[in-house]
Amino acid sequence: MVSDVYAILDELNQTSKTERDPEVERLLQHTLRLFQRHGAALSEQDQQKLMKIRTEISGLELDFQKALNEDTTDILLTAEELEGCTEAWLSGLTKVRKEDGVEYYKVTMKTPDILNVGRNAILPETRRRVAVTYRQMCVPVNGPRVESLIRLRHEAATLLGYKNHAAFQLDINMAKTVETVDTFLDTILSSISDKLKSDKQVLLDLKREEYEQRGWSSKFDGELYSWDVRYYQEILFKERYAVDNSLIQEYFELNHVRDQIMGVYSKIFQLRFEQIPGKYWADDVTLFAVYDQKAQDEAGESGQKDPSAFKIGYFYLDLFPRPGKYAHQCVVPLRPSYVSSSGERMLPVAVNVGNLSRPTADRPAMLKHSEANTFFHEFGHVCHAMSSRARYSLFNFSWSVVPYPTSLAMDFLEVPSIMLENWLWEPTVLKRLGRHYKTGEELPDDLIESLVRTRKVLKGLLFSQQIAVTAIDMKLHSLDPNQRQQSIADLWKSMSENITGIKLENDPGVNPACQLYHIAMG
Repeated sequence: MVSDVYAILDELNQTSKTERDPEVERLLQHTLRLFQRHGAALSEQDQQKLMKIRTEISGLELDFQKALNEDTTDILLTAEELEGCTEAWLSGLTKVRKEDGVEYYKVTMKTPDILNVGRNAILPETRRRVAVTYRQMCVPVNGPRVESLIRLRHEAATLLGYKNHAAFQLDINMAKTVETVDTFLDTILSSISDKLKSDKQVLLDLKREEYEQRGWSSKFDGELYSWDVRYYQEILFKERYAVDNSLIQEYFELNHVRDQIMGVYSKIFQLRFEQIPGKYWADDVTLFAVYDQKAQDEAGESGQKDPSAFKIGYFYLDLFPRPGKYAHQCVVPLRPSYVSSSGERMLPVAVNVGNLSRPTADRPAMLKHSEANTFFHEFGHVCHAMSSRARYSLFNFSWSVVPYPTSLAMDFLEVPSIMLENWLWEPTVLKRLGRHYKTGEELPDDLIESLVRTRKVLKGLLFSQQIAVTAIDMKLHSLDPNQRQQSIADLWKSMSENITGIKLENDPGVNPACQLYHIAMG
């Protein structure tokens, strides 16, 4: 059946292209390519083999994500072990009193808890234990799944005529080839090498100073570990740039930030957002309708007053963690925008999935600047999804988690949102977003100036970490799994340390691949 449809489309492709509408022509070419990538040009026997492999891959990917979403790993730590962490965060943790009478805080492996410990816990051993616990999470179940996924993806790619899975994936992206990506990564890494070296030295100097001040000099080994980076970055920001994230956070109350971010996007894209009251899949989920304000204003001048005629889509905000929920920040399209066979424009629907700190009994939900930046970034994806006017769903915003195909190059997917992030460093936008949750005072100019000064601080280190994960992913999916000499965990550790110079966890059972959703998504 699939081969029959493919044969018809292929025959159509041989007819005169000058008679076809350009969008129809593009649709045909992308559809043919999708058929080919799903094995339509293979023999019936190989199609069945590919289908079996793909079915197994889908099951493993779902099981991998389900394990992470439903994981309840935590670690019990005393107040002394959590010295340096803010009272605002501690007050939101569950307390446990053990048989020995000692009271412990239950620290989960969700993003808000990991970030709070990583940035604020003074004791290196506390930060290390949390980092190790996180990197051991789901390893017994996801470790074998990752190995199987990489092997099966390689089998599927070679069956389709590709050298490896990386080549298969890149064929429909802008980069096109493994060689292009490898060269690109090497070029960036070379260009930031001096900055990376100086960034590491800055943090090492801070670590040495603290160890001397606290009488820990004998324990200083001249190395920077993964659990050191956020902590000494926080100290750097406070001491050299007068940026106290705990203080700045008090100016970024979530509801105010949400409304002001919508206001900024409304102005940039001439859109209007209207909340729709109701109960959805969780009590704190909200729904908004999106309107084309420019078109409505122009139509209003000619007498068209019905606002529903200018509705262009809907999106949900699902911003807080809960058991079983996807534990990452992303925007998931639920329905694409397209024109139906009857000529009706079907409106897109998306959900902005977050994992932000919940409000406590005495404080509303508040964001660090980095979290506000992430929110702004993800809202860029929302507007990307809402703004499509393509005739066919294939040309809409999408990414690898959605169950319908797309022609959007995955190495372009982040470009609009990364570009839009620049607004979060503009003083006028920071002034608009920043309002103290108690006094209503605007974010002071001196704090804004200090915050803006940190924009490029430690970027060499940050970029090296991003390059490391990308290079590891490329290596895992371009090698023949049968010829790989190292385990995934060992390869990850050696490549990451070689690229960044940051020492990773060396404990038994640690495997960073087992917590990374993007590895599971292929």
